[in-house]
Amino acid sequence: MRWAARMSPIHTHGRGCAGASLLEVLVAVSLLAVSLLGIAAAQLASLGDVETQTRRAHASWLAASTAETVRLRAGSSSLLEHSRARAQAVIPGGQVDVVDEAHEVGAVLVHWPGRVELGRSGLRSPCAVGADPALTHCIALPFAGRK
Repeated sequence: MRWAARMSPIHTHGRGCAGASLLEVLVAVSLLAVSLLGIAAAQLASLGDVETQTRRAHASWLAASTAETVRLRAGSSSLLEHSRARAQAVIPGGQVDVVDEAHEVGAVLVHWPGRVELGRSGLRSPCAVGADPALTHCIALPFAGRK
């Protein structure tokens, strides 16, 4: 019994290790909290990306539909207004513009507001042909007129 007492790393008569286990618990809880915050931030970022991709898919559908309508029906203004109303209903703040519809080649531009992405804060949108610079996201779809 005396040998086991001598080999034990914990001394009951000294106060040299008092509080060491509490410090280990504090470090472990701190690491867990930082890890959970990182996971929450990653989840929020992925939710924002899903929303952006959903709006981009809706804008692509609107651009294709509008281009087909303009190409087949010679771009009447009532049909263009209908496309603009659909854009407002499907994408909050969405706008549809048709460029050079009278010529043989045209383009449908669908713009919508969104947060500025990293690395693009000082640049204009690539679709900013007469558009509001606050509309940071866009889809441009070229089309050929009816022959």
